[in-house]
Amino acid sequence: MDAVGMVRNRVAAVRAQSRALADSAAGLDWASPVLPDTSPLGLTFWHLPRTLDWLVNTTIRGTQEVADGERFRALPDPDTFGFGTGLSADQARTAAATVRPEPLAAYADAVHEAADAWLGTLTAEDLDRTVPEFRERQMHLGELEVLIQQATRAIAH
Repeated sequence: MDAVGMVRNRVAAVRAQSRALADSAAGLDWASPVLPDTSPLGLTFWHLPRTLDWLVNTTIRGTQEVADGERFRALPDPDTFGFGTGLSADQARTAAATVRPEPLAAYADAVHEAADAWLGTLTAEDLDRTVPEFRERQMHLGELEVLIQQATRAIAH
């Protein structure tokens, strides 16, 4: 089985489903939560391509994100809203209020095209390669785990 092809297929499927969901919600209020304690639709729809943009370009490749392009300035500012997690309810509403279907679709398409072009350069062996930054974070988490275990033992005695 072609592992890279499978990853590319799954990324494309997420993009297609995201587009279908956003299209089906075109007449709804994207800035207000549909239910209490949930994110507004606009934030959620933006979060999907935003996460892929951050993950592929910043975390794995170490390159500029698509979101930093001038043509996407109408969408939530990545320097302010990150990739849409850990926001207060007010921040989520503020970010969601700037999301419009057309710029969102253009951004999602650009993110997908960039990710797919990069994925197309990979081999199955590349998928096994360790991303150095992940390894470093894992080591720090391991050290933190040891410290927590030591503190737990000290408290127990």
